[in-house]
Amino acid sequence: MSQQAVHFAPFNVSVDISFWQELGSRKLDVLKLSTPEIPVTGVFIAGADGKTPGEVRLDRLSLEGHLEGKDSKEVLVYGRVLNFNTLEDFKKFDRIGAAQKVAAEVEEAAASFSTVSGRFPLTALTRFLVLSFMDLKKYKVHYSVTVPAVHHEDPNCAVSLERLPEAVSEALTSTQRDRLLQFTETDQHSLTSPQVYAIDLSSPSDVPPVALRDGPDMAAACSQQQEEVGGKSVFLVLVDPCGADGVLSWVWRNFFLWFSKTLSAGGKGGNWYCRVLVKKCKGFTEENFKLWTIRIPEYPQPGKSVPAAGWLFFLSGPGKKSSTVSSLDLAHFLDATALQANAVELNVKLIKWRMVPELEPERISQLQFLLIGAGTLGCAVARGLLGWGVRHFTFVDSGRVAMSNPVRQSLFTHKDAAAEGCSGLPKAVAAAERLREVRPDIHAEGVKLEIPLPGHTATAAPHPPPGGQEGSAGLLGSVQKVRSLLESHDVVMLLTDSRESRWLPQVLLAAASSSSSSSQADSSSPHQNGVEGKAGARAPLGVTVALGFDSFLVLRHAWGDPEGPTGRKKMGCYFCNDYAAPADAQANRTLDQQCTVTRPGVSSMAASLACELLASAVQHSGGFGAPPTTEDRGDVGCLGAAPQAIRGFLNDFRLSPQQTDPFEHCIGCSDGVVKAVQEEGDEFLLRVLRDPVELERVSGLSEFKEREARRAEAMATQMGKEGGVGGVEGGVGDGGLLSLEEDDEEDAFF
Repeated sequence: MSQQAVHFAPFNVSVDISFWQELGSRKLDVLKLSTPEIPVTGVFIAGADGKTPGEVRLDRLSLEGHLEGKDSKEVLVYGRVLNFNTLEDFKKFDRIGAAQKVAAEVEEAAASFSTVSGRFPLTALTRFLVLSFMDLKKYKVHYSVTVPAVHHEDPNCAVSLERLPEAVSEALTSTQRDRLLQFTETDQHSLTSPQVYAIDLSSPSDVPPVALRDGPDMAAACSQQQEEVGGKSVFLVLVDPCGADGVLSWVWRNFFLWFSKTLSAGGKGGNWYCRVLVKKCKGFTEENFKLWTIRIPEYPQPGKSVPAAGWLFFLSGPGKKSSTVSSLDLAHFLDATALQANAVELNVKLIKWRMVPELEPERISQLQFLLIGAGTLGCAVARGLLGWGVRHFTFVDSGRVAMSNPVRQSLFTHKDAAAEGCSGLPKAVAAAERLREVRPDIHAEGVKLEIPLPGHTATAAPHPPPGGQEGSAGLLGSVQKVRSLLESHDVVMLLTDSRESRWLPQVLLAAASSSSSSSQADSSSPHQNGVEGKAGARAPLGVTVALGFDSFLVLRHAWGDPEGPTGRKKMGCYFCNDYAAPADAQANRTLDQQCTVTRPGVSSMAASLACELLASAVQHSGGFGAPPTTEDRGDVGCLGAAPQAIRGFLNDFRLSPQQTDPFEHCIGCSDGVVKAVQEEGDEFLLRVLRDPVELERVSGLSEFKEREARRAEAMATQMGKEGGVGGVEGGVGDGGLLSLEEDDEEDAFF
C-alpha cells in the first residue's frame, strides 16, 4: 500500500468556571498589573465513548499546584497560563512564537528522556499554554489554548502507516495471542491508563510477559528495519486515551519525535519501523487491540528548525466559523448576588493594587457594626460602610418611618412611611430590609429598642408601687439588651439625635474599654489593636456623630490603654465638654424644637467623614487604639491621618481635625463613673436613669461645681472690695470648661 499519514486527534481543553474565578482573585490580590506565566496542572481524561479524543480539564485546583488524578484513567498534564491586562495586548500577542517556545521545551524534554534511563512519563512530552484576558468589570473572559506538537516540514517525512491497522486475530500468531491474553489477565493496570511500554510476546508460556518501561531500552527493543517488520515478537503498546477508532491521540505526536530522537542519539539513522499494539482505554479482550505498523522518520539534523502546531479551534455557535479564541460570559454562571459581591470587592481591591498597596480591606470589611440610630445618619453611614465591603450590620431604633423621612433618610421610601395605616414601618427593621435589597448577601438585622435615657419620664419614673415591678423589669431588660448588643459587635456608631440617648452606650463602651485594657496588660495576644479577632473577644470601638444646623462633629472614642507602647495622651469623650448631667431635653418642646433642624447636606457629609475616619484608623498599625494624628504630626497610616475628632462648619466650609482633652469629672468617661459601672453594674445604671443627679455625685461634678461656685463668689467679693466689676474671667477653673446649656444639641459640643 502507499504510505498513509497517521492522523492525530487534538484533545479538548475544558476550563471550569472555578478556574477563572480563582485566576480573577489572584489577579486582584496578588498579580495586579504583573503578567507572569503561572504554572497550571490539568487532568487528562481519556475519551470513553468511542468518539471523543479525550480532554484536559482545568479547575480551581489546577492553580494550586497539588492536583491529583482521581482514578486510573486520569493523568496529569502540565502547562502555564498567561493573563493579559488589556484586550489589545491579548490580541497582538505573538502566538506563533509562543507555540514555538513551548515546542522547544518539548524538544528539550525529548532530548533528556532519550539519554536518561527510567520509566517513560507520557505527559512529560505534552505541554500546553493558555492565553487569556479577563474583563473583571463585565465578567467576560477571552482565551486561546495551544498544545504544541513538533513536526517535520517535509510532508514525506511524517509519521505514517506502513500497513493499515489489522485485527490481532489476523496479525499475530496463536502463540503471540496467548501471551497477549496472559498479559491482560496479569497486568490489567497497565491497560487502563494512558501510557506506553513494550512487551515481548515470544516469552515461554510459563513466564508471563513483562512490560518494558525504561525509555531508551524500550525504543531500542521495538525499533526495526523495514526488512524486519513482522519478524520480531517485541511490540510497542500504546494505551490510547483517544476514544475514536482509526486515529491516535495528540499526545503521541511528540512521543514519536522522542522515539526518533532516541534512536538518533544511539547512532542509528534512517527511517525506523515499529509494530504497535494500539489499545483504547476500554475493555481487556484482544478485540480491543489493533496492530499498527508505523514508519517513524529520521529525526532532523541538529540546528534544523522543527515547526510547531497545535492552537485549538473553538466553535462559537451553530453555523459560525471556528476560531482560536473562545469568549466566555461568566455572568451567565453567577447569580446576581454573587456578581454584586464580586463587583464591590473589585472596587475596594482596585484601591489596594493601584493606589494603596499597603491597604488591608479585611481590617474593615470583616468588622461587625452596631448602628444606634436608623435615621438620617444611620442610613448614610450604612451606605458608606457598604462601599468598604462591610457585611454585618445591626440597626437599633425605636421610631417609625415618618412621611418626612424618605427624602432625607436614604434607605427609606414612601411605601415604608405609608405602611401600617401611614404609621410607618419600624425604622430599624425597614433599614435592615432596605440594606439587604442594596446588597443581598450581607447580614443586616433591625432591633426595635428605645435606649434608656437619663431623666426621661418613660424610663426614669419613681420606684413603682408594690405589684408594679413591670416597669422596672422593662428598664433593666433594656439596659441589658443594650449591653448585650455592644458586646457582640466590633464597632458601635452612636447616630442618635439627642445627647442623653448617647449616654448609656457611651459609659458602657468606656467601661468595656477600660476592662479590656486592664485584661490585656499582661496579655501577649497579637490582636491587641482590636481590628482582628472575633466580635466580643475585645472591647468594641465607639464612634459618635452629632449634627448642628450648619455644623457637625465626628468623634472616635478612646480605646485600650492610653499609657501603652505609643505613650499617647488619653482622649476625651463626647461628654467631656459637658458641665451638667444629661436630662430630659425633649419635654415641653414646641414643634420646631421637636424636629432635627439641619442643612440637608450636613448629615451626608458627617456620615461620609465618619466612615472614612474609621477606615483610616483601622488601617493604622494601632488599629482601634490608633493615636490621634494629622498629616503634619506624623505617625499616619496608609490612608493618611486619623484624628480623634473632626468638626465641620458649613458657614465657611471648613473642616477642623481636633482632639478632645479628658475632663476628670466627665459624666461619660471619668474614673468615678467607669468604676461605678464596673463594680455596681446595672444597679448603678438604673439609679442614674431614674435620677441623673446621682451621676453628678459619682463623677465628682457636683463637688466640682460647688467648689467653682465658691471660688467665683470669692473672686467677685474680692473684686468688689477693690472697686472692680463683678464677674468671672477666663472660664470656670482647672478644666478650662465653659458652662453649656442643655436646650440645644449644637451648644452641647461646640
